[in-house]
Amino acid sequence: MRRKGIALVTTLAVTLIIATLVFGAFFTTQLEIWTTRNDTTANQAFAVAQAGIQKYKTLAFQTFRYYLENADRYGSELARYAQCGNMLTIGLDLNRDGRIDGTNDLANGGSRTEQVTFPDGTRGTYTVAFSVSGSYVTLRSVGEYAGAKSTVTAVVRVSSKGLFSNAIATGLGSGVMNGNMEVWGSVYVNASNPSDFVIGSSGDFKMHNYYTRDQLADIFGNRWTADQIAQFLKLQAMEQRDMCATLSVTGGKVKIWGNSQIGDNALPSGHSSSDGWNPKVDGIYVGSGTTGSKCNDVRSAPDVCVGGGANYYATNGIGAFAYQNPPPIPSLDRTPCKADPSKTWRQCLQSEASTNGVVLVKGQSLPPGCTLDVNNQGTVVFGQTNMSCLVGGTGFTYTYDSVTKKGQLTVYGTVNFRGYDLEFKEDVVVRYTNKATLLVESQGSSGGNVTLDGDLLPERSFPDQDVLGIVVEKNLTTTGDTQNVSGAPQKQVVMGLFYAGGRAIIQQNSTVFGTIIAKEVCTSSNCTAGSGNVNIVQVPGLEFNLPPGFNQIPNATSAFFGQLTYERR
Repeated sequence: MRRKGIALVTTLAVTLIIATLVFGAFFTTQLEIWTTRNDTTANQAFAVAQAGIQKYKTLAFQTFRYYLENADRYGSELARYAQCGNMLTIGLDLNRDGRIDGTNDLANGGSRTEQVTFPDGTRGTYTVAFSVSGSYVTLRSVGEYAGAKSTVTAVVRVSSKGLFSNAIATGLGSGVMNGNMEVWGSVYVNASNPSDFVIGSSGDFKMHNYYTRDQLADIFGNRWTADQIAQFLKLQAMEQRDMCATLSVTGGKVKIWGNSQIGDNALPSGHSSSDGWNPKVDGIYVGSGTTGSKCNDVRSAPDVCVGGGANYYATNGIGAFAYQNPPPIPSLDRTPCKADPSKTWRQCLQSEASTNGVVLVKGQSLPPGCTLDVNNQGTVVFGQTNMSCLVGGTGFTYTYDSVTKKGQLTVYGTVNFRGYDLEFKEDVVVRYTNKATLLVESQGSSGGNVTLDGDLLPERSFPDQDVLGIVVEKNLTTTGDTQNVSGAPQKQVVMGLFYAGGRAIIQQNSTVFGTIIAKEVCTSSNCTAGSGNVNIVQVPGLEFNLPPGFNQIPNATSAFFGQLTYERR
């Protein structure tokens, strides 16, 4: 009996061990099945997320290329939002209808959810979020499959840079751009003598990559409130956190000396890099990028000489000239017209004035109904006398208000003054038909100069709504402290896109918002260092909303679209 009990206990023990082993094997098998299933669904979820990233990264690249080729179609939108040449700031116009809407396109800050079907018929979904900040595009794709999730994030840097993506673009002729000038934004020099210092910043030459609202008020001379300034500038230009500014020079050398400074080493109090503020310029790109401090003999000097207490702060430091195809500084008679390369830029501008504007030639009869205030020197004076010249709805009108002591110039299309000089003797508010151009040509030895003797400001915001272009065959001058307007001296502020075939002379106490393109840019009439307080401020977006005629300059654009980071979670 006792033996039977022992046998029963032994049998039960063996059975329990076998059952445990069987259950363990079963559990291990099930665990492996569950793990395999989880790995499979996780991998499928990743595949779905990856599909979303790849699709929208490709769409973003294709849209960027499309915007580059069709910038005119999106001009006002790009001018309003684009920063650092990143045209994707406005979002992705996926159906190419010229606008970004919530139905078929992907707006900045928006997202899209789409389905993926696998060969076995199972389905997953991904949600792609698209956001842009400065030159950076972030794509975040969350894939879902059978309850599993996977997230893939890619950051892409996008930029485009050409002739109009600068505060100053110059060939510098025989001159040197030197001290007593502050620039907010980029400077581009395409010079002709590799052995010359084309920028000899021995004085107070400064370049900045940002400005705050308070600094903007100071740049405006503290003559307007923030609300009033917002009438002149697009909302996004009320402060610039990162202008992606560059100093780019080909065919010459740069001397950073004395009290000059390129970039800043810190942000003002209350501002943080985590909010997108960046005190440093993007880079200094000159020749082959050689640097040193032995600058006495320009022939043996490096491409960039630094010393004498000067400082530079650049994210990418000093390097070789970055443009693959450096755009030349345009010339009225040597630059071909983009629409018809058999014609010169001058011929293109003249044709524009003939078909969509008015042509006024010194010594010839004015069109019927036209009046000009011309002084004894043959200068058309925008002063206290009303003028008008409208032909078939194009041309201009000018009126002076004796109460506000301001003139108002309304321009329709392109107005060609041939053989005349122009002088704006009063503060002038300019009203455009969105975009307009003044072409001021010489005729023999007569004419071809423009003098701005007061403020020149748009009625609506610049450059997304109103843009005035001024093309001057000879010299363009802002008078600054020597203004003739009542209440002077005061800070002179002008806005527009300015071209001078000779010199752009921006004198003491002048501020220019926009872009200056000229053979030489100086702070005094003889191109020696001026007395200071000269500000030139690039307004990002102007390059996408060009006034008539400027869009006919071949503008070699350096474009970049590259993935910086990729993360899977």
